[in-house]
Amino acid sequence: MQLDRFSQETIDKLGHYVYRLIDPRNGNTFYVGVGKGNRVFDHVKGAVKYKGEDNSISLKAGTINDIRSSGLEVIHVIQRYGMSEETAFEVEAALIDSYPGLTNSVSGHYSSERGIISAYEI
Repeated sequence: MQLDRFSQETIDKLGHYVYRLIDPRNGNTFYVGVGKGNRVFDHVKGAVKYKGEDNSISLKAGTINDIRSSGLEVIHVIQRYGMSEETAFEVEAALIDSYPGLTNSVSGHYSSERGIISAYEI
């Protein structure tokens, strides 16, 4: 059985959190986000079934639909929780920088100012 929402008690304990969506077919993280409440589950609920080559569907939604079409479910992982929103955005940005090939359409907050940089570039 796939979990698709948290109880209010769990939501109250979680506060702001950073989550990863994982493809069970290969174990790869394909999306990183910041959430509160049941945000972690919204992506699967919002993924729209598509037929053929529809370029309007996001890579994330396409990945979710491919996983579901294969008879599997997206794995939801809460990476860190109980943070302020500001801290959650910093953790999210660091994780986005750490997982190449994500389906995120934008990089993390402040990545262009404080993101990955080589020692030589600094």
